[in-house]
Amino acid sequence: MKFYLKLALGNIKKNKKLYSSYFISTIFSIALYFIIKTVGNSPTLKDHDSITMFLNLGGYVIALFSLIFLFYTNSFVIKNRKKEISLYHILGMEKRNVRSMMLLETIVIALISLVSGIVIGMLLSQITSVIILRIIHKSIHFSLIFSIDAFIKTIIIFSIIFFLSLIYNISVVVRSNPIELLKGQNIGEKEPKTKIFLTLLGIIALGAGYYIA
Repeated sequence: MKFYLKLALGNIKKNKKLYSSYFISTIFSIALYFIIKTVGNSPTLKDHDSITMFLNLGGYVIALFSLIFLFYTNSFVIKNRKKEISLYHILGMEKRNVRSMMLLETIVIALISLVSGIVIGMLLSQITSVIILRIIHKSIHFSLIFSIDAFIKTIIIFSIIFFLSLIYNISVVVRSNPIELLKGQNIGEKEPKTKIFLTLLGIIALGAGYYIA
């Protein structure tokens, strides 16, 4: 297991340029969702049912767009890693070993993204709370907000997204032979033509969810 963990960490480091957009997208989505859920659970808004309702609606919207956007970003990453994965097969690594490596990669990425996203979300939720309180003309009493409910829901929602991405990645490896994986690299290279547009679309969509909240 230590070998596969070392291999997984090496793969992430080696593909840092490829994973950079995925990390940014994931951390941004986690932070945004955590902010919405934290502010929605704030005791200072307990008498404002309409604001709480819109914040909860915003949470659902962000969760949905996060699933779609991060699944696309993940598929882009795996398409561009097909050549690398095919080389592991050619060198004699069995598919179950590749699955173990990909599982550890997903766990590492999930841990880094969740910790970073929640920390950033916790800090920015203070600013968001202040802005909302100023809008509704309530007195501002600064206090560090940490919602257990928001924390648990963020972990659950994005763990599901990471799990679905892992299932997709494993299915790509299991259903393909090394030759198909080598050809898949060429397919992956066509993605950057639409990557910028879809990345912007995803950010706008997530921003729209935040605006709704």
